[in-house]
Amino acid sequence: MTNAGNIPDHRVPPALSNEQAIALTGTTGEISFTRTAGLIDARDRTVNLETVNGKINFSNGGVISSTQEINDADATATDNYAVRLNRSGAVDDESTITNSGTISSTTDHALLIESLACDADAEAEADSYCLTNSGTLSAGRQFALAGSTISDLKFTNSGSIAALDQTVNLTDLSGTIVIENSGHFRLARIYRPFPDPDNKYALRLVKESGADATLAFTNMASGGINFDKCQQCSYFNEV
Repeated sequence: MTNAGNIPDHRVPPALSNEQAIALTGTTGEISFTRTAGLIDARDRTVNLETVNGKINFSNGGVISSTQEINDADATATDNYAVRLNRSGAVDDESTITNSGTISSTTDHALLIESLACDADAEAEADSYCLTNSGTLSAGRQFALAGSTISDLKFTNSGSIAALDQTVNLTDLSGTIVIENSGHFRLARIYRPFPDPDNKYALRLVKESGADATLAFTNMASGGINFDKCQQCSYFNEV
């Protein structure tokens, strides 16, 4: 699928459903999604791509946004996202995810990745990263970037990744993990009562239980992992 135009979901009153501008579920084999320009917009769950026994090649150079009000969002963040990429079953090839545009959610999960397989033999070079961000990933509440069950992750960021809290959360990682940052991971501020103030971070990496994993993390001179000072800092005097 290649698109350079606009795909806005039909707008209706907030209490009604107007979600999922693009949804491919129950797909088998390879999904290729290329977005060169323009806008894809919905209240929530804007782009949802699922495949079994295949791979996902995703490239965004435009704007993909979910714009629901925070009061309408799922409280646990499970079903809030602008882009969700999910693959399952046997791994027959490696997936690639590239963002040079803007992916934004007014609530949670600008980009949600579930089960990504990268090339175990690839060196960490410009043409071998399976997750590349040179644009903007932003969430109005938490999880600008979240992923689980990822093997041999090669991730480079030269753009901006920002959320109110819990900005990047990558869990169940295995194999050789290489992360290079010359951009910014930004934790905008801490607030209460949600999220839990004891679970605050700009970047979190968790190894899969029982799996072998190695991590090489490089923060370049131009890179930053930033915490913008909160407006309620008296609440965090112990930090």
